[in-house]
Amino acid sequence: MKLILSTLVVLAASVLMAADTHAAGNLAVMPTRVMFEGRERTAEVSLTNTGDEESIYRLALVNRRMTAGGSLVDVADKPLPGERFADGLVRFSPRQVVLKPGESQVVRLQLRRPAGLEAGEYRSHLAFRAVPRESGPPAAEGREFRVTLTPIYGVSIPVIVRHGELGADVGIRGLTLLRDRRRSLRKVAFTLTREGGQSVYGDIDVKFVDEAGGERILARARGLAVYTPNDRRKVTLDVVNGGVVEGGTIVVSYRQKPEAGGRVLAEVSGIVGR
Repeated sequence: MKLILSTLVVLAASVLMAADTHAAGNLAVMPTRVMFEGRERTAEVSLTNTGDEESIYRLALVNRRMTAGGSLVDVADKPLPGERFADGLVRFSPRQVVLKPGESQVVRLQLRRPAGLEAGEYRSHLAFRAVPRESGPPAAEGREFRVTLTPIYGVSIPVIVRHGELGADVGIRGLTLLRDRRRSLRKVAFTLTREGGQSVYGDIDVKFVDEAGGERILARARGLAVYTPNDRRKVTLDVVNGGVVEGGTIVVSYRQKPEAGGRVLAEVSGIVGR
């Protein structure tokens, strides 16, 4: 008798659906990040079931660390120097929600700053994970068991607490153009650098300015962060409007989100010879 083993598939996704909405599976989350600054003590996050079946989601505050390449990994050890987590400062409710198709639910967060809290930025991530529907034992088909894979969809958003007078300086270094054998531009690579007591968050635009002053966008990235305590993040972007790029200038700009003011945080340019 053959036995096909069941497998539980975990999909941790945070796909950007709109300017301020994350979605994974049939769950849409808005806003995409929670920030406590100044006198702010409460916040709300809206969850919406965009599917056609009732779904259950469990919520948890988890601690994650950003790698040099921008990935987020769960923290299983002690905090690194300069690494502060917000899970001990923030409470939320409910911890589980049941949503019918098209139904929404508000999750409320509350900040509690203890006396003598050290100045700095504290960050954890509010994770929403779908609870799979219960199913019976795998059905036998002749002498063979067949088991359906069960995906578990999840999405998480950062919850950031800033305490004290903080700031950050941002730079762009090591601009590199990656071409194919025909000299056609395929990718743009560089490193974002960060100094100071707070993380940075914004949008990247890469454009080419030819010798006549004409411009075209080569690549874009939206909602790109460098979290504390990281002092750099390596970025590689696919070029969407490349071709042979010569005799002009490549300009890389990193700016705040429009709703945060749109200020340019860092910019670098490089001349492309013929």
